[in-house]
Amino acid sequence: MDDFSFTPNDSIFENREALLEEWTPNSLVGRDKELTRYHAALQPVINNETPSNVFL
Repeated sequence: MDDFSFTPNDSIFENREALLEEWTPNSLVGRDKELTRYHAALQPVINNETPSNVFL
């Protein structure tokens, strides 16, 4: 059995900020298809038109 001990400087998190509500990742891995669909659905907003309904 491994003997693990934590000291105040040890962290189990690679990036603890990722747990914050306001944190935004640099990229969404594996979501290209979904991002393309959202982009297409929201493009009318950019064109100053009424967009289709989008359920997130």
